[in-house]
Amino acid sequence: MRKSVLNEAWHDKFVSYAIRYGEEHDKSYTSREDMTKFKMGEENPTMILTEEGEIIAVASLIYNEYFIRGNRTRLRIFHVRKDFSEGASAYRQLHQFVVEQLKRDNLDHAFLFIPLSAEEEIGLFKGMGMAVERYVFYMENTLKSVRKPQFPEGVILKDFVRDRDEEIWLKIRNEAFATLTGNSTPVTMEGLMRYLSSSDHTHKGMKILYEGEKPLGIVQV
Repeated sequence: MRKSVLNEAWHDKFVSYAIRYGEEHDKSYTSREDMTKFKMGEENPTMILTEEGEIIAVASLIYNEYFIRGNRTRLRIFHVRKDFSEGASAYRQLHQFVVEQLKRDNLDHAFLFIPLSAEEEIGLFKGMGMAVERYVFYMENTLKSVRKPQFPEGVILKDFVRDRDEEIWLKIRNEAFATLTGNSTPVTMEGLMRYLSSSDHTHKGMKILYEGEKPLGIVQV
């Protein structure tokens, strides 16, 4: 098992690895679309473990403006192949790489999401001193039909209008998330504009809830 910083020779294999195995833990940043835009460098410090010409484990961090303002970083992928017999040892090496990056850059912590069903990995992570920060749940639509939402009289949900509603959106979002673990870092105008111009933004996927002329809440899909 050899440890090395990701280089050009391994770039394509790393991208393929992340696309294939990322969804076993958290595919938020390892989709095919995301990985085709992946670039090596200071914003994506990455270590790989290899054996017999194949990647067996990877740890890759995301250094973007939002995470760094919160004095933390996001793990794009932190993964060891299940068919590798020395998985615990490989995870310890990945963990050491992450810790060294945090110390070097004076960051508080790195985080990732992992399904509760991944009991073996969770046990290994806790054994290395990693802790549960929060739980996130998702909704799955199994309904054959969906009724229109019914709000109290005078309350209405309106489309977010670009170049008009940004300040309203930021005010509500940042007040509502101010004490939410993992999301308390305020979103800036620059960050919102980047999102609106990205492929993640869904047409008419942002709404503002009003009571009369008073904005009450927001929803985003």
